[in-house]
Amino acid sequence: AIDPAGDVVVVHNTDWNPYGTTGAMTLTKLDGATGAIRWQRAVPGVGGAAGFDVAAGADGDVYLVGSFGNPGGGSLALGGVTLAASGVRRGFVARLDGATGLGRWGQAIDNSTHSDLYAVAVTGDAVFVGGGSRGWATLAGGPPVALGGEFDFFVARLTAASGAHVWSHAHGGDRKSTRLNSSHSLP
Repeated sequence: AIDPAGDVVVVHNTDWNPYGTTGAMTLTKLDGATGAIRWQRAVPGVGGAAGFDVAAGADGDVYLVGSFGNPGGGSLALGGVTLAASGVRRGFVARLDGATGLGRWGQAIDNSTHSDLYAVAVTGDAVFVGGGSRGWATLAGGPPVALGGEFDFFVARLTAASGAHVWSHAHGGDRKSTRLNSSHSLP
């Protein structure tokens, strides 16, 4: 992602196994002109963790989506924000301070089997996320979204200020739906 100052934010994963207990991610912000590291945050996840997409808000804050945990549970520490997974892999979205990389807020999907968030885009006070799950999924206190297929996808809108649920919709059918990717071309 490129923030309004022209700096670059990337997430990279190491040894992630979506069905195991391994994996960690590192979030790095680079100076867009020189490539120098402005900050770098290791994001530890007990039970494994992976980041799949990042976006930058107009204020320079960073939004990160991915998944963490495993059948044994797990947690994710985002520099002041900790999320928990009880017995399933959970998708997550987090807002991080653009100047420091420390967590401002985080939301984990409450789901029946496992879930992932693959895409994030930000415009104004709206954060849009897309991901997939089996059975049902609830994000940020919203109503449960029923998913009918093997691994259907859903899209949700949250507020940028607090991560509060605005709306969410499920899509797909009785078969496995494909992964979402964001284009980051919102105005």
